[in-house]
Amino acid sequence: MEWLQQQQTCQLEQLVTHIEATYGVVFQSKQSYYDLLHQAGLSWKKMQARRPQKDEAQVAQKNTRLWSYS
Repeated sequence: MEWLQQQQTCQLEQLVTHIEATYGVVFQSKQSYYDLLHQAGLSWKKMQARRPQKDEAQVAQKNTRLWSYS
């Protein structure tokens, strides 16, 4: 858990490799890995390099695109 909490982002494959190499354990279900990520405060979904919610120009551009479709 300590290693996982030190990671800013972690893809599922990285976690699987780390657990197998360090502890010799391979979980049968991906849900076990998802649970570990959740406990560490990370998401199993791919994370964006920058959060567009924090960039007002990107938010405005996205909103314009969304409204033009409706």
